[in-house]
Amino acid sequence: MATNDYSSPLINPVPIELINQVKQDPDCITSLSTDAVTPELCMLAVSLKPGLLAKLPPGILTERFCGKAMEKHPEVFPYLPEAFKTPEHCMAAVRHNADALQFVPSLMMDETLFMAAVTQSPSALQYVPPTLMTETVCSLAVEADGGNLRFVPDSLKTPELCQKAVSNTPLALQFVPEGLRTETLCQSALDGHPGAIRFAPIHLMTEGRILAAVDHDTDILQYLPKKAITAKVCRKAIQKNPMSLAYVPAKLKTGKLCQLAVELNGMALAFVPKKGKNAICCLTAVLVSPDAIGFVPEKQLSATLCRIAVRQASSLLNVIPPKKRTQELCRIAVQGDGLMLHAVPEKQKTAKLCRAAIQQNGAALEYVPDELRTYELCQQAVSVLPTALEFVPDELRDADLCLLAVENNGMALQFVPEPLVTQELCRTAVMRHRRAITFVPKTLRTPDLNRLARSKKKS
Repeated sequence: MATNDYSSPLINPVPIELINQVKQDPDCITSLSTDAVTPELCMLAVSLKPGLLAKLPPGILTERFCGKAMEKHPEVFPYLPEAFKTPEHCMAAVRHNADALQFVPSLMMDETLFMAAVTQSPSALQYVPPTLMTETVCSLAVEADGGNLRFVPDSLKTPELCQKAVSNTPLALQFVPEGLRTETLCQSALDGHPGAIRFAPIHLMTEGRILAAVDHDTDILQYLPKKAITAKVCRKAIQKNPMSLAYVPAKLKTGKLCQLAVELNGMALAFVPKKGKNAICCLTAVLVSPDAIGFVPEKQLSATLCRIAVRQASSLLNVIPPKKRTQELCRIAVQGDGLMLHAVPEKQKTAKLCRAAIQQNGAALEYVPDELRTYELCQQAVSVLPTALEFVPDELRDADLCLLAVENNGMALQFVPEPLVTQELCRTAVMRHRRAITFVPKTLRTPDLNRLARSKKKS
């Protein structure tokens, strides 16, 4: 194995081919022959992929090499052998990236190192063993970000430290021991973020404070005890966000409140109690949000309500019970989206309805019953959408129908029965769409046809 002490020039410089190989694929260092592996190549590989340090051969992975690696690339620290992690390396590592603290050997940990890590990144406090934390280190981390209070042991959470945390990060109130959540501390948190009310003791959850929180966070209801929620709070929450009806206690879900919610967002019908889903409430919800039809009880699904929903969105025919899918309703659906023919009950699929669906989208031919797929209907489908030729029964795919399809979209050639694929039809297809050449049989793919396809590509 080639060696180098980094102080004298190499007698045999590393071949440029090997250097380029490692640059392109650092992992290759682990599969090179022993003679080819040099400290320089290893250093290059490690600079590109630090984790490779742990895979280097023992002859390379010396204390000197690790020292040089740390000097040039501190990010290799997590992969250093424990025996080579000196106090200097540990300090350099955490100053470069505080997260490296988690890889420092316990014997190397001290307050100086912790202070350096927390100064670089306050959240590094999470890597300090609780038994080694000091008030000074905790104070530094919490002063920078109150959320770091979560990493402080309860034994070090003093009123002063908690106040410091809440002052700069109000929601840090959640990490304050219950015994220290005084009214003064909680008010300090609420002044900074009304939503902190969710972490306050229940006796401090006054209606006024909760109303202020609703102004700030419309989802606050879900975090509050039910007995702290009042009718006034619910009304304000609904006005801010109708979907918060989901978190209103059952006893407060009055008819008026539910009506207000669906007037603002029909989808709130999902959270209206079953007994509250009356005709007016359901009609209001569907008029505001057609998708709310999915939350209407079957007994309230009148023909009028279904028509209102399906006229707004044909796909809603899917959520209406099959027995409610009348001929009129199905007609409305397929006129809006022909492919909704797939959701039409078989007994409702009349020739007239199928024609209406195909007129909107030729691909609806796929859902037409076999006995209704007449030549005329297939012709209509192909006229609307040439590739609908795919759904034409084999016995109806004649030369005229195939020509009609290919003249309008060359890609329809893929659905033409092999006996009907002629040189002339292939030329027509390629003229219409250059990629149709891929569906031309090899026996008919002449040089002239290939040139035509290429010329279409350039144009």
